[in-house]
Amino acid sequence: MDCVVTGGNVKVLAKAIHSLSRIGDELYVEPQEDGLALRSVNSSRSAYACFLFTPLFFNRYTIPSGHTFRCKMAIKSVQAVFRSLASLEKTVEKCHIQLDEQKNRLTFTLHCKHGLLKTHNLSFQDSESLQAVFDKDSCVNVFRSQPRLLVDTVVHFPPSVEEVTVSVSDERMWIRNHVEDEAEQSKAMLTELCLASDEFDDFAVQAHNSVTFCLKELRGLLVFAESTGLPISMYFDEPGSPVVLSVTDSVLEGNFVLATLSDDSNHRKKHSRRAHTPPPPPPPDDFMNDDIDSYLIAMDTSIAPGPSARSPPTPPLAASTCSKQPAAANHRTRLHSEEEEEEEVMSLGELTASLQAAEASQKKLEEEVAAFLSMLKNDGLAERFPSAILQKMQEICKLSSETSSSLGVCLSFFSRQEGVRSLKLEQELEKNKILSEALQTLATEHHELEQSVVKGSSPRSALSEDEFHDAVSESDSERSLSGFETVASHSFEEDEEDEGSVMLSSPCSSPTSMLQEDHHGDKDEAQPNGITKHRTSLPAPMFSRNDFSIWSILRNCIGMELSKITMPVIFNEPLSFLQRLTEYMEHTYLIHQANTSSDSIERMKCVAAFAVSAVASQWERTGKPFNPLLGETYELVREDLDFRLISEQVSHHPPVSAFHAEGLKEDFVFHGSIYPKLKFWGKSVEAEPKGIITLELPKYNEAYTWTNPTCCVHNIIVGQLWIEQYGNMEVINHRTGERCCLNFKPCGLFGKELHKVEGYILDKSKKKLCALYGKWTECLYVVDPAAFEVHKKNDKKGAGEKKGSKEGCSEGQEEVPSPAADTVEMIPGSQLLWRIAPRPANSVQMYSFTSFAMQLNELRKEMEGAIPQTDCRLRPDIRAMENGDIDLASEEKKRLEEKQRATRKNNSKSDEEWKTRWFQQGQNPHTNSQDWLFSGGYWDRKYSQLPDIY
Repeated sequence: MDCVVTGGNVKVLAKAIHSLSRIGDELYVEPQEDGLALRSVNSSRSAYACFLFTPLFFNRYTIPSGHTFRCKMAIKSVQAVFRSLASLEKTVEKCHIQLDEQKNRLTFTLHCKHGLLKTHNLSFQDSESLQAVFDKDSCVNVFRSQPRLLVDTVVHFPPSVEEVTVSVSDERMWIRNHVEDEAEQSKAMLTELCLASDEFDDFAVQAHNSVTFCLKELRGLLVFAESTGLPISMYFDEPGSPVVLSVTDSVLEGNFVLATLSDDSNHRKKHSRRAHTPPPPPPPDDFMNDDIDSYLIAMDTSIAPGPSARSPPTPPLAASTCSKQPAAANHRTRLHSEEEEEEEVMSLGELTASLQAAEASQKKLEEEVAAFLSMLKNDGLAERFPSAILQKMQEICKLSSETSSSLGVCLSFFSRQEGVRSLKLEQELEKNKILSEALQTLATEHHELEQSVVKGSSPRSALSEDEFHDAVSESDSERSLSGFETVASHSFEEDEEDEGSVMLSSPCSSPTSMLQEDHHGDKDEAQPNGITKHRTSLPAPMFSRNDFSIWSILRNCIGMELSKITMPVIFNEPLSFLQRLTEYMEHTYLIHQANTSSDSIERMKCVAAFAVSAVASQWERTGKPFNPLLGETYELVREDLDFRLISEQVSHHPPVSAFHAEGLKEDFVFHGSIYPKLKFWGKSVEAEPKGIITLELPKYNEAYTWTNPTCCVHNIIVGQLWIEQYGNMEVINHRTGERCCLNFKPCGLFGKELHKVEGYILDKSKKKLCALYGKWTECLYVVDPAAFEVHKKNDKKGAGEKKGSKEGCSEGQEEVPSPAADTVEMIPGSQLLWRIAPRPANSVQMYSFTSFAMQLNELRKEMEGAIPQTDCRLRPDIRAMENGDIDLASEEKKRLEEKQRATRKNNSKSDEEWKTRWFQQGQNPHTNSQDWLFSGGYWDRKYSQLPDIY
C-alpha cells in the first residue's frame, strides 16, 4: 500500500485515529479497493468502530490488485505520529503512508514546512478480518443532527457518567444518565435533557423505545464530527440490539456500533438480588451481558477467505445472524468517584429526618437488649448464658448510643453551615439584583447619550463619536454576525427564528407587485451602447435606528445565551447574504486587467488587489443581510462588467453558500463556498472565515486560491462599536508557485494600524519581488521591497513626532474625513493598484450601500419569467423592507421561517433528503480539499421541479 494525504485531510485522518483510540487499544488496518479501512474494537467486544477513507480522500492511493492484507498494531503508537492536533494543519503539508509486508512495517512520513521530514516506522502483526454486521437501514428509529447539538447536550454530563439512556417519542428525545437498579433512587443524581424534533435535521420514530449505551464512545465520535462539521446519524431498534452512530461524507464514512443494555439483563439482575445469590466475577469491561459478539465476525485468513474488498464497513445483517445468543447474567462493578459522591447532596430536612429515625432505632435497640437481659434474669438463664455474649450486647448498646450522639453533633454542624450558606446565597442574590439594575440604568443612559450625539454628529468615520449601530445577533458556529463580513463573516442560522420582531398581518406580495414597487427608484434607461442603466437609489430610504438600540435588547437578556437573543428586522438590510456575497464582483475590472498582463507577477498584483478590494464594501455596513433559505439562489448578469454569476444556499448545517462566476468571454472562472466560524469573547465577536476562494485564468492555465482575513466586532456589550479585519491572506499561484502574503494589521493599542494591509509577493524560492501596502477601506499600492522596508524604519523613528502633529491638527478639525479619503502615506516610487470608488451622496440614507450594492436587488420587467422562482429578488420579506414596509417584512420573514421548518419536518418523516440543484460537493482540483463545484445547466433556463421556498 502506498498513499499520500495532503492539506486539511491530514488533520481529518489524525482525528479519526484519536476517535478510534476511545474504542480499543489496537488499530486494525485493511487496505481495500474502495478505500483504506481503519477499525478498532474494545476488549469485551461491546463497542466497534470503523472509518473507511475512499481513494478520493487521498492525493495518491495505490494497492496491489487482487491482493488482500490485514494487520493490527498498538493504537498509541499511531497516535504518537499525530501528536499535536492543534498545530498539525499549520505545520504538516502532507503525510506519506507506506506498508511493507516483507518487513512488517508501516511507515508514516510527515512532510512539514521548510522541508522538514518526520518518519515513523511502526511494526505490526497480521490479524484476522474484523467486520461488524449490522443493517442500520432497517432500524425503525433514525435521527440525524449537527454535532454541535449533541456536544452541547453531552457537556451537561460529568466525565464520571459512564452510560446514558436515550428515549424517544414522536416529537421528543430524552437523554439522561443511567442509574443502576441497585442504587437508592432518592440519593442518585439524575440529569435529563429534552430535545425537540425540530432541532434535528432528520427525526424519524416508529417505535417508542429506550436504549442505554456507553457515553465514552459517543464522546469519541463527537470529537471527530465537530472538527469536520459532519452531521451525526443515529440508528437503533430496541434494548439489547446495538445502536449505530454514523458520519458520512463523499470521501469518508465512519460507523460506531455500540452494545446496549437489554431488558432481559435488567430482569435477571433484579431476580438475582431477590434470591441473595452471590454474583459472578465482574467482566474486564462493560456490557458483557449485552455485547455485540453476534454482530462481529472474526475470520482467520487460514480458515475462511476475507470479505470482499468492496464490502462496506457495515454490510447488511444476514438473517442467520439476527438472533442474539443469550449470555450469562453479570453484575457490573461500579466505582463511584469523589465527584459523584459530592453531587449526591441531601437537604437539611432529610438529614434531620434520617437522624431522628436513627435515634428511634437506637432507643429500640436499647429497649430490646434490656428486655432480653431481663428475660434471661427472670428465667434464671443468666448464669448458664456465656458472659462474653452478654458483655458484647452491652457494648453494642453503648456504641449505638455514642453513634447517635455523634450524628447529632454532626447535624448541628450541618445546621450552622446551612445557615451560613443561606446567608451567602442571599447576599449574592442581592448583589446580582444591584448589578442588574445598575446595568439597566447604564444601558438607558448610554442609549440616551447616543441619541443626543447622533442629532448633532458630523459624518461618520472609523472611530468617531457618532452612532454606530451593531447588528450582532446569534453567537454560535451556526449563528449570524450581522453584515460586517461581506464574504467571510456571515452565518445562516437555520430558521432565522432568533431574529423575530413584532409581526403584523398583511397580505403576501406577489412577483408582479414586486416589479411595480421596484420602480420607485430610478427607471431603467438604455444607454447609447445598448447596456441597461441601473438604478442609483432604493425605492425607500432606510428606517431610523435611533429608536432601536442593541442595549435595549441586551439589557433585557441578562443571563441568557447570546444565541437566544432576539434581533428585530430593523437591524437587517434589504439584501440576502447571497447578494452580499456578489459584492465580491464589484471590482471585476482587476480580473480583466490581470488577463491583459503577460507577466505572472503583474497578474499576481491585480489578483491580490482584487482579493483585498472584496472586503472594502462592508465598511460602515452595519445592517445584517437576510439569511438565505435552503435552496435559495441568486443570479447576476452584468454586460457592462463582462461577467455573470450564480450562487445557491447548499447547506444549513453547516451553513454554506456556494457561488460560481465566469466572464462572458470565458476569460476567467471565479468560484468558492463560504461559511464562518464564530467565537464570542465577551466584549467582541470574532468571525473566522472558512472556505477557499478560487480564481482561474484559462488563458494562462493559472489558478489562484486564498482565504479571507478574520473579522472582529468590538464593544458589543459596552462602548463604541467598531470593526476590524486582521490575520493573514495568502494568494497562491498554483502554476508558477508564486504567492502573495498579505497581513491585515490589527488595530493595536493606539489605533495606528487600523485597517492597514501590508505584504510581499514572493517567487517560488521565497524571494521578495515587491511589497504591497495600503488600507482595505481605501487603496492598495505596490513598491520595491527595499524602499518599503526603509520607509518602515523611518516611520518608526518619527512615530512620536508624527503622533504629536496629528493631535495638534485634530484639535481644530471639525469634519472627519470620509472612508474614501486618502489617508495612506504614499512611498515614492509606488504604483497604485486599486482605489475604492466614492459612495453615492445618498448612501447614508440607503443602508450605506455602494452604487453596486444598490443595484443587486433590482427587479426589472424583462426578468419576469426568466429568473427561477428561488431567486433572492422574489423574496417577499426583503422586497417589503426595500420598499419601506417593516411590518410586512417582519410578517413575511416569520412566514418563510415557519414554512421552511414545516418542509424540513415533512422531508425527515418521508426520508427524503435535500439535494442541491446547481452545485455538488467534490474535490477542488487545485487544493485537493472538499469544495462545492458548479454542476452546470443553470444558464439553459430550464427551471423545472424547483422547490417552492417562498
